Amino acid sequence: MSVLQNDLTNEIKALFAAVEEEVFEDGIETSFSRQLVDLVNHHPNVVGILGELIFDTTSKAELVGETLRWLGRIEDQATHQQRLQLLERGLTHSAASIRDAALLGLASMGDSQSIPALEQAIAVESISHLRKNMLQVVEQLNETASES
Repeated sequence: MSVLQNDLTNEIKALFAAVEEEVFEDGIETSFSRQLVDLVNHHPNVVGILGELIFDTTSKAELVGETLRWLGRIEDQATHQQRLQLLERGLTHSAASIRDAALLGLASMGDSQSIPALEQAIAVESISHLRKNMLQVVEQLNETASES
């Protein structure tokens, strides 16, 4: 691991530790979300590091969910593909709250490339309201794609 990657990993771990007990409200910007967005905008390789850390089994589900939701809101072309893949990976997580957060992130990105991953997730989703929400996002992405 390079010195920069090691520094970024430590910075992310410190950021996560600082908000471990925080309760997040969907859509509300916080110090955490501002720092997360800043990190992604200034260090494109941070997305891969985030992926390793947030899917670690010791990561708090609420923190992972908040991270995924904000990754979907970031408008940074340099990290678009990495963020998209990370959010698609979130659709396969064992925790429904994390699958839901990944779905919200993908909906925010509005990229029809994620339709195949969403369709795979729909096929195996056991929670009916989450499956319904996934179907709505696919419909929304199909409409957006056909308008382009």
